[in-house]
Amino acid sequence: MNKVSLLKQKELLIRHIDEIEELVANDGCKLKEVLHPFRPFGEFAAVRTSFALAMLEPGRKTVPHRLLTSSELYFIIEGKARMHVGDLEENIEEGSLVYVPPGSVQWIENIGDDELKFIVVCDPAWREEDEELMAHRPSGDR
Repeated sequence: MNKVSLLKQKELLIRHIDEIEELVANDGCKLKEVLHPFRPFGEFAAVRTSFALAMLEPGRKTVPHRLLTSSELYFIIEGKARMHVGDLEENIEEGSLVYVPPGSVQWIENIGDDELKFIVVCDPAWREEDEELMAHRPSGDR
């Protein structure tokens, strides 16, 4: 299905990860924003969540941050990580799901030998003004 027919139908939305631009998120991980209700194509989906594929190289960790009003779900699809939420930390791996309540300071670190890949779902959808970084991202955060 090409983009023109997608725009005409507004009934079926299909996006492929290879067609999505990779960016670096505020917390330092690589990110492919698959669906966001306020971005192109998102207006065709009747959802209030954002859905992204995040990636983190071995030995790296994200900047501690919190979302003031959004909850987050992290679903690990490849790799091993240590998840920090508030004062808690837990080792997680492929197949693990983590719920992060709104307002919780959190970060994730890749403790494996391979790239960590995980799905991030924010509800309501991620907004820059809702995110508070607890520290600045260093240039070499290993």
